[in-house]
Amino acid sequence: GVSVLVGVIVGVGVSLLVGVCVGVSVLVGLFGGAGVGKTVLLSEILHNVINRNKEKFISIFAGIGERTREGQELYEELKRTGVVDQSSLIFGTMGSNPTVRFLTGYAAVSLARHFRDVQSKNVLFLADNMFRFAQAGNELFLLMDQISSEDGYQAALVSQIADIHETLVNNENKSITTIEAIYVPADDVFDPAVQEVFGYLDSSILLSRDVYREGRYPAVSLARHFRDVQSKNVLFLADNMFRFAQAGNRSEEHTSELQSLSRIS
Repeated sequence: GVSVLVGVIVGVGVSLLVGVCVGVSVLVGLFGGAGVGKTVLLSEILHNVINRNKEKFISIFAGIGERTREGQELYEELKRTGVVDQSSLIFGTMGSNPTVRFLTGYAAVSLARHFRDVQSKNVLFLADNMFRFAQAGNELFLLMDQISSEDGYQAALVSQIADIHETLVNNENKSITTIEAIYVPADDVFDPAVQEVFGYLDSSILLSRDVYREGRYPAVSLARHFRDVQSKNVLFLADNMFRFAQAGNRSEEHTSELQSLSRIS
C-alpha cells in the first residue's frame, strides 16, 4: 500500500500525525460530540490523501444525515483543488426522510465495492456520519410499528452495522480503506449505537470537548489516541513516528498532572 502521512496542526507548533495506510484494509473511526470538528478533520484527511495520490485510487464520500451546506462546501473545495474527478459524493442530508438517509449508507458501500471489484481501484471510503445511519434505521423501525430493544434502538441494529462494515474489506487485488465519523450523543461513548461501531474499527480517534474548550484544534485527545495507536499497531508507524507517539503521550499526561496541581493550589 501507499503510506500517506497527514499532518494536522494542533495548537501552537504542535503537530498531530495521523498515519493512514492507503492500500490496506483499515477502518478508522473519528468519535466526538456535536461541534468538536469531526467533519473538518475528515475533510482535511480527504484533501491531503487525494492530493498526494491522485492516480492511485478513488475516494467515496458518504454524507449521511448531515447538513446540505457541508456537502456543498466539500464539493467546492474538491473542485478548487482539482481532485473532484477522483471522487464520488453521495448524500442523504439531514432534511431527507429516513429512507433516503438509511439507503445512502448502503448505496455508498455498493459504489465502493463496484470500484474495487469491477474497475479494480483502490478505494478511500469516508462516511459522515455513521451514527446518523443507525438513527435513520431506528426511525424506519418505529415507522413500521416494530418493538424496540431494551436500549431503545431497533432490534436489527447489530445486523445493519455489520452489513455496512463487513463488506468494506480487500479483495484479492484491491483494497478499501475506511475512515468514518461517529457522532457521540450527549458525549456518551457507551451509547449502544456508538459501541456497536467500535467493534469493527482497527483504530479510533476521540475528539474531546475538554480539548475543544481549551482552543486546541482539532480537539483530539492525544493520550487516548496515542495509546490506541501503540497498542493496536494498525497504522504501521515508522520508528520516528512511534517515538513521536510516545513523546506525545508523556506530554499529554504531564499536562494533565500540572492542571490538577494548578486546580489544587
